Amino acid sequence: MSRTDQGAQAAPTAAALYETGLQHLRAGRHLDAQICCQQALAIDASHADSMHLMGLMSLQAGQYDHAVEWLSRAIRQTPSTNYLSTLGIALKQMGRLDDALSMFDKAVQLKPDDAELWKHVGGVLLALDRAADALLSFQHVLKLDPRHFGPIRAACCCTGWSASRRRLSSSICATRCGRITHRRCSCARVSSAP
Repeated sequence: MSRTDQGAQAAPTAAALYETGLQHLRAGRHLDAQICCQQALAIDASHADSMHLMGLMSLQAGQYDHAVEWLSRAIRQTPSTNYLSTLGIALKQMGRLDDALSMFDKAVQLKPDDAELWKHVGGVLLALDRAADALLSFQHVLKLDPRHFGPIRAACCCTGWSASRRRLSSSICATRCGRITHRRCSCARVSSAP
């Protein structure tokens, strides 16, 4: 390649740097991913995907305040369900359950047929000890995608076994197989998709 050809090559775009950063993150090279995002944001300070990736890396590192800041900036640029969901996860990790629920609610408004988003809503409602509301959310998840039965049942059953969670577990089993009591239900032994 001649010098003129090298000089004529286009500088990397924010989108290309983001994609490279995403590949680095998937390969476990977090510092390289962060550098790519920083370079992308130097080119385009409003590149939402790069902000989201910075938020993801902060979340993975347990830096929840930084994650919330990056993710909030990404959402101000583009309020995508992916960004809202990731922010909801960060807020839940911080114990800000009402704020997390708000983010997941906004996400399901944008994408109402996404079982994973409804599962997050149910999980936060369960953490808020709103078992009846969580049940409705989890039942909706199972209507959208029955493969979520095992993880939902585990979330309801394996964390504390309060009376409301036992009733919730029974209701979820009833939704799946029509039996009232989960102890007699074949679902009680199922931990994965039907």
